[in-house]
Amino acid sequence: MCLKGYYVHNGECLINKCDSKNPCFDNFYCDPATNSCTQCSSIGTYDCNCGSAQNCQTCAAQGDTCQNCIRGYNLINGSCYPKLPCLHTADCPLNQYCGSDNKCDICFGQPTSCNCGSAINCYYCGASGGCASCLPGYGTDQIFSCSIPICSIEIPPGSYCSGPDAASKCPSATTACNCGFAQNCSQCTADLSHCEDCLDDSIMIDNECVIAPPGYTGVCNDPSDSSKCLSGFACILVPTCHSCQNVSAGYLCNCHGKQYASCIQCDRDKCGVCFTHFVLIDGKCETECQASSECKIGQQCGRQRACQDCNGQMECNCDGMLNCKECNDTSCTVCQYGWKQTDKSSCAKCASGFVMSDGICNRVEKPENKVLTAINIIGMVFALIIIICGILGIIIYYVRRPKRHTFQHSMAR
Repeated sequence: MCLKGYYVHNGECLINKCDSKNPCFDNFYCDPATNSCTQCSSIGTYDCNCGSAQNCQTCAAQGDTCQNCIRGYNLINGSCYPKLPCLHTADCPLNQYCGSDNKCDICFGQPTSCNCGSAINCYYCGASGGCASCLPGYGTDQIFSCSIPICSIEIPPGSYCSGPDAASKCPSATTACNCGFAQNCSQCTADLSHCEDCLDDSIMIDNECVIAPPGYTGVCNDPSDSSKCLSGFACILVPTCHSCQNVSAGYLCNCHGKQYASCIQCDRDKCGVCFTHFVLIDGKCETECQASSECKIGQQCGRQRACQDCNGQMECNCDGMLNCKECNDTSCTVCQYGWKQTDKSSCAKCASGFVMSDGICNRVEKPENKVLTAINIIGMVFALIIIICGILGIIIYYVRRPKRHTFQHSMAR
């Protein structure tokens, strides 16, 4: 034990005074209120002296490294780094999550998923990637992602376990649907007793979904038909199906029985990602464009810069068909405003009620009708007669009224 004003370090009593020129020894910090050295603890708020390491709350035994960090810093490999700002967990480095203060924090004991790359619903990450542990209500799959929900409730027929103790209506791409005794179903038949479609890693054999052996992608015999391939694969070179990510644009990618051209990744039974120079619209890949002339005949370059069927709202590629608003491969189907169709390939004349002026069909303005009809004249005469009669009646009334008063006065005499 040392006298007041001293502190113990390696068995010696040293003067307990510190400043910028006289720092404290390791595992002590300089208390700014008293300018005295105080031993670091896990509840401290000041930067502990740990050799070259900074922002430590306590020091590790090997020196020059931190055992804990002060608030606002994360411990990574013995060093304390500032917590990064975030909006979502994906904004944070691996093995961290986005906390309620919108700062990235080390995964341990958190209520939300940890960022473990492509793995989902992780409690914390494994050393070689993927999830080392799952959030409550989830189990690991074959690639160490916690994608398998765990349900303790009974799943109704035609539904699947979509989350911890939660059921949703089929179809499902990765979690088996309850189709009676049928296994590995993505969708049930109408009577809910057999599989209508299989999970991503299963194939239909004799009306049953069987888990595909490793490396199996499907067998096909027509490059224009990928229906025999597993979901996410396309028929390129007969008889083997290849991943949609490894094919060129134009081939059909099988997405749960529906086939999409220029698709490299499925989103259940729709396309989720398209090749370069294609735009995803309503689950399909449409050709990217800058003008309607780049699209097929009968298509227009839409607002999303993708070729779509003409709808009359924008310029349509009609391959030179004159004044045509909508068309198909062989003929014009709808003319531009003010024009009428003269043959299958053009609209060369103005429609009824329009007149040609400088190559443009303009609507004919109807002249104002200034001629009075007989009915108008009769009505006006009749109204005039009524007005005249009314005026005469008033005049007669006032003319005769004084005479009547005089006559009555004479009789009274």
